Amino acid sequence: MQDDIFTNYDRNIKRVKNLVQVYDVISSSKSGRKKVVESDILRSATVLLHSSFEDFLRSVLVWKADSIKKEELDKIPLKGISNNGRPLKFLLGALKDHEESTVKELIIASVIEYSRFKSFSNIGEVKQAINLCGFQITEDIEKYSSTIQKLIQRRHKIVHEADRYDKPGSGNHRIRSISKKNINNWMTAIDMILRELLKQMRSS
Repeated sequence: MQDDIFTNYDRNIKRVKNLVQVYDVISSSKSGRKKVVESDILRSATVLLHSSFEDFLRSVLVWKADSIKKEELDKIPLKGISNNGRPLKFLLGALKDHEESTVKELIIASVIEYSRFKSFSNIGEVKQAINLCGFQITEDIEKYSSTIQKLIQRRHKIVHEADRYDKPGSGNHRIRSISKKNINNWMTAIDMILRELLKQMRSS
């Protein structure tokens, strides 16, 4: 499954890079700020990049489901009792729906359901997911944390505010600027974090 996770991520990253290539084709050759209709391609790439990273983290979470520590499992709700991914106390009767499952099967099913609800709205939640999977937050991961946080924040601006720029004053544009450099920096940060996680996977 480990190979499948990385293969799927690589496939998604190719889609991001394809969007950047489309941007290169349609964007004007003039220096300076690009037209919004052109840079919207990069905004789309930002959203796809973020979702690709989220999909990777969820996939690793499912892969490591049967090896998650007890104290970490306490943060995950029993399958079928939460509609938002938050852990809830449950009565014994709730297990009746799972009487045909082994404890191990129920744990894995609960982690899978939790992963479907889980999103990563800040770098703290990314680190929490990494720890949940049994990996360490190393210096190499910490080094790129601030860059990942910028990606997450920018994705939020694009998805929830249409990348609107509300700063008053003459000469200011209504939409935030974005560049290929932004996308490349974010891709590099994710790539370096994934390299570190792969190193830990191979040594575990």
